[in-house]
Amino acid sequence: MTTFDKPFPHLLESDLQSDIIDFAHVRGWFCEKVVSQSGRGIMDLYALRRGRHVWMEVKRKDEEPRPQQAKRAREMKAQGAEVYTVDSIERAREILK
Repeated sequence: MTTFDKPFPHLLESDLQSDIIDFAHVRGWFCEKVVSQSGRGIMDLYALRRGRHVWMEVKRKDEEPRPQQAKRAREMKAQGAEVYTVDSIERAREILK
């Protein structure tokens, strides 16, 4: 059973993160789960391919980033980073073309 066979209320962010990482790797992206030791609000995933740097905060449907995550996203965007909130594999596929 894949994570997408699960009813949505039981789909965990970690399941979606794993699926996004798998998809990214198949498409030739370097993609990793980010675990920050010092900074709160760092995005969940980082992807890199051909000079394109993408940060993704993975949320369940209808969830918004926490205030610290939104602040960090604004700071990163101000420095030219691509930062997205992703709540589905379809959205991640659109981003990681």
